[in-house]
Amino acid sequence: MKQLFTTFQVGAIRLKNLFIGCQMTAILLAAISTSHAQSPGGVTGAMVWLKANSGTGTTTNASAVTSWTSQPGAKNFIGTATYYDDAANLANWNPVVRFNGTNDVLINSTVFGADPVNSNSTFLAAKILGDATSLTSVLWGSSDANTSNNRLNVHLPNGGTIYYDMGNAVSGGRIAIPMAASDYNTNNIWTFRTGTVAVPAFNHQIFRNGSSAAAGNGAIGAYSLEGKELRIGSSISNTQPWAGNLFETIVYEKDLTTLERQQVETYLAIKYGKTLPFDYVTSDGSTVYSVAGYENNIAGVGRDDTSLLLQKQSQSSNPGDQVIMSLNGAPQATNAANAGAIGLDRRYIIWGDNNLPGTSYASNLTNVNDVFNRWWKVENAGSISQAVTLLFPASAVSAYTSPRIVRNATGSATSAATYPLVLTPITINGVDYFSYATAWAPGASYFTFGGCLPLPTPSAVVTQPTCSLATGTITIDNPITGQTYSFDNGATYQASNIKSGLTPGVYQIMVKDGCGASVATSVTVQAADCCTPAAGTITLNP
Repeated sequence: MKQLFTTFQVGAIRLKNLFIGCQMTAILLAAISTSHAQSPGGVTGAMVWLKANSGTGTTTNASAVTSWTSQPGAKNFIGTATYYDDAANLANWNPVVRFNGTNDVLINSTVFGADPVNSNSTFLAAKILGDATSLTSVLWGSSDANTSNNRLNVHLPNGGTIYYDMGNAVSGGRIAIPMAASDYNTNNIWTFRTGTVAVPAFNHQIFRNGSSAAAGNGAIGAYSLEGKELRIGSSISNTQPWAGNLFETIVYEKDLTTLERQQVETYLAIKYGKTLPFDYVTSDGSTVYSVAGYENNIAGVGRDDTSLLLQKQSQSSNPGDQVIMSLNGAPQATNAANAGAIGLDRRYIIWGDNNLPGTSYASNLTNVNDVFNRWWKVENAGSISQAVTLLFPASAVSAYTSPRIVRNATGSATSAATYPLVLTPITINGVDYFSYATAWAPGASYFTFGGCLPLPTPSAVVTQPTCSLATGTITIDNPITGQTYSFDNGATYQASNIKSGLTPGVYQIMVKDGCGASVATSVTVQAADCCTPAAGTITLNP
């Protein structure tokens, strides 16, 4: 068999080897895999990366998780918890691992390195269940017993307070924040960091959904936990069990830069439908969504191979009426069940809104005379070309006759196109949605919702004829640019709200906009009373 020596380069890796037949393909693929290490948000070096959608050993709802495999190094956490992928527990259509607050815990004793470290970055995507303030430790790494002050620990919460310990908890290695009522029973992304790289002004920080919630400058003490346990769901001896759904856990023994932290948080936010306060960035650090003006209720679909992300249907986890977008038609029971695909890496469709309340009258749109003040921005980063199905709660547009989606390039109803929503409801988790399928243009575009509301019965002022002017004038009140007006029961319309030269009689006036005519009302032009006085007699006295 002929042997072939080949030299080739993949990224920064230059290879020269002996290939026989398909061996060349195998080695090439290995080189490509090595040069594109998989890591959350593209940030390498995580010592723990646990994901509920991978490595749980089961994909059966309500079944036991006895081993949870961490992505880097295939390190197993052994113990017990429960896997859920039912509608009541899913996090943006992704599965969760439940810890029962009694005896659930998963343990690994090999994740810590041998060298002492004095920096840390920990990310938890989680939902605290219930509202108890009792001792709850979602993550615990300690050199010996609960009383040890050489530890890595997150209480979520402990006595109503969130604690983050890194190093010596009584000598500057602790930071805390009171638990808010809104933190319970809500999907959140928690970030805990210690070090001097990310934000030099603070040694310790806690972030809630990308916003700094607590910061301090306590002393940074190194810890060394080689061979000690890292426990998920409880502390030593299960004395502080945690009750909640855990979606994802990422732990670095280093302090990340601000950009690196935001890359990891963006990855988690897209996956779990959370809103962040900064521009969303992909695994290579490039911006894929700018929050300016549209920083509310952000969600997205997208693919990022470095992060092992393929989110195919998504909705903001915030309360209220939220948009859903889904690849491949209507959303499926889970993200994994959606057969949609995104053809290329680092491609996203991300949307958010300006959160303005109420609606406004619009006279210049086709089939619409009222629109939401709330506008959404969509950024198609990387040019996803296939159609995406957009869904919106039917109840939110129930006031409109034939509700429509309103689209343009600037986020203004001054000049926009309107398209009908499909009014056959799609029911998702007990809520009816109307839908609209479209392929979004590359870059930014905007949309809102609108429809037809009945116009009020028009009113008018009549200038009646006089003895010197035999005709009258009708002026319809409250003229609006874009409306047209009829003075003959809809037979003809004109741009002006004033009609003069009207002979005495009854006139049916109407107002028309993008939705058609208002109800007609009668206006009477009366004849002038110009009668001749009766003849009289004048008598002059002599």
